[in-house]
Amino acid sequence: MAKVTVTTLCHMIELPDVLYARKLDKQRLASHAKHLVREVFDAGAIALVVSLLRIHGDNIFLFEKYLDFVRTLSLSHQTALVRCCSHEIILIQMKKTLPHQVLRKSIYALEILVSNRKRTASNSPEILDSFDFFDIHGGMDVVFGYLQQTPNNDTIDTVTIGLVHALIFAYPEVVSRMCDAGLISLLFAVVQRQNTGVLQDVIIHDVVSMICQMTRNSTHIHFVANDRVVTFLCVVMKKFQLLDTTMPLAMTAIFNLTNLNDTSRRAVAPENLIHDVMNTIGRYEDSLVVQRAGMRTLLCFLGSWRNVDEVVSSGGVVWLLLAMMNFRNDLCIAQHSLLAISIIASHNNESEFNREYMLSTEEESHDGIIVCTPNLMRVHEAELLVQKPAVSLLATLVMGYPNLYADLRNAGGILVLSRVLELPLLETIIVQMGSAETPKREAVFDVGCVTTVNKVW
Repeated sequence: MAKVTVTTLCHMIELPDVLYARKLDKQRLASHAKHLVREVFDAGAIALVVSLLRIHGDNIFLFEKYLDFVRTLSLSHQTALVRCCSHEIILIQMKKTLPHQVLRKSIYALEILVSNRKRTASNSPEILDSFDFFDIHGGMDVVFGYLQQTPNNDTIDTVTIGLVHALIFAYPEVVSRMCDAGLISLLFAVVQRQNTGVLQDVIIHDVVSMICQMTRNSTHIHFVANDRVVTFLCVVMKKFQLLDTTMPLAMTAIFNLTNLNDTSRRAVAPENLIHDVMNTIGRYEDSLVVQRAGMRTLLCFLGSWRNVDEVVSSGGVVWLLLAMMNFRNDLCIAQHSLLAISIIASHNNESEFNREYMLSTEEESHDGIIVCTPNLMRVHEAELLVQKPAVSLLATLVMGYPNLYADLRNAGGILVLSRVLELPLLETIIVQMGSAETPKREAVFDVGCVTTVNKVW
C-alpha cells in the first residue's frame, strides 16, 4: 500500500510535464494538472508520505522514490517539506549501508533542501530551527562520517562536499560548530585523496569557495587564518590555473586573510605567494573578475613596505599598468591600481624606476604611467578616490624632474589636471606641480586612501 501511494504521488508530480510534452491542449491541461497537484499536496500529501516512510523506510525501492519525491517538490513545496521534517528520514537512512546510487541521491536531496533555505525563510521564518544538523538525529556526524572515510565511489566525495558547501552558504550560524568539529582538516583530507580528473576540479573549486566565503565573515575567518590554508591557496593558483572561476575566489580569500588585522597587513607575504598571484594575474589579463581580485590583493600586499620590492621584481608594475589600460572604465581597478602604483612610487622614487615605467617603449605592451594615469582621470573625472591618488602619483613622480613634467604636458596631462582643480584637497598639489623648480619630494601620497578601500570583500 505504501509503495503504491508514494509511486502514485510521484507520477502525479510529473503529470503536468507529461501533458505538456504530448501536446494535449498543452496550456489548458497542464494548467489544470498543476492546480490539481498543488491542491493534493497542500491538503497533506507530503505529511502522508513522510509518515509512510517513517514506517517503511527500510524498503530501498520506496526510499529511492521518496528521494525523487523530495527533490522534485523542493522548489514548489520547500516550506512544507521542512515543516514535516522530511530531512530526518534521509539522515536516518544514511546511517545505514546504502547502495552508492541511493546514497548519492540522499546527499543530493539534502543539498537541495539546504540550498533552498531562503525560500523557507521568506514563507515561514518560524520553522527554520526544525532543519538542524546538530539535533538528536546527528546529521552532522553522518555527513562528517562520509568525509572521513575513503569511499569506493569518488562521486560520494563530490556530493558530500557539495552538501557542506550549501550548509556554509545557507546556514552560516552552524559554521563555527562545524569548524570546532574538525571541518577544515576533513576538507583537506578529501582534497588529498582526489588525485586527478574532473571530480578533483569540482572539489577544489568548492573547497576554495568555502574558504573564500568564510574569510568574508569576521568570525569565521579566524578558522582559516593559518599557514596551511594559505599554502593550499598558493598550490591552487599554481597548479589549477585553468579553473578560471576558482582563481578570483582564491585571490579574494588571500586578500581577506592578508587584510585581517594590522599585524597581517604589515607582515611579509609568505614565500612565493606574491609571485603566484602575479602569475595568475598575468594568465588572466583579459578577465575583469580576475583583474579586480588581483589588483585588490596586490594593493593589500603593499600594506607592508617589505613586500614592495618583491611586487616590483615580480612584474607588479607592468600588470598594474596593463590593467589600467585594458580596464580603464572599471572604477574598482582604477582606484586600486592607482593606489598601488602610488605606494610603489613613494617607496622607490628613483630615476631608474621613472625611466622604466613612465612612457611606453617598443619592448613594453603598456602605455606607461604618464599616459595611463591621465586616461583614468578623464574616464573617472567625478570620482575623488581616483583623482586624489592620480594627482598625488603624478606629483610624486614629476616634481624635480622637468623632463617628466614635459612628457606629462605632451601627453595632455596638464589639461586633465586643470579640470580637477575644484575638487577638494587637490588644488595645492596641482599648483606645486606647475613649477619646474619645485624640489623633489619623498612622497605626496595620502595613505588614508588605502584605508578607504582596504575592507573585507
